[in-house]
Amino acid sequence: MGDRRFERRFSREESAEVRWKDATGAEARAIARLKDVSQSGASLILDRPIRMGSVVAVVFGGREHKGDVRYSISRNGEYLIGVEFDQMLA
Repeated sequence: MGDRRFERRFSREESAEVRWKDATGAEARAIARLKDVSQSGASLILDRPIRMGSVVAVVFGGREHKGDVRYSISRNGEYLIGVEFDQMLA
């Protein structure tokens, strides 16, 4: 997969809460590990997949960031989830 982002990514060793609606419409929650963050998105590692296109809220650094799931890749029993934020980080 090619990297289409233009802004710099910053590694983060931090937990984040992720909330979304599952396929049935029920609210789902999980604790993720942040892999990296840029102004427009983040890569998260979770123990379960989130469907591409799902709207998510990611809470880290004391703030909530809303966005859309752009990819969900299975790797060694975990899932690498890419989120594009609705608003760029300052």
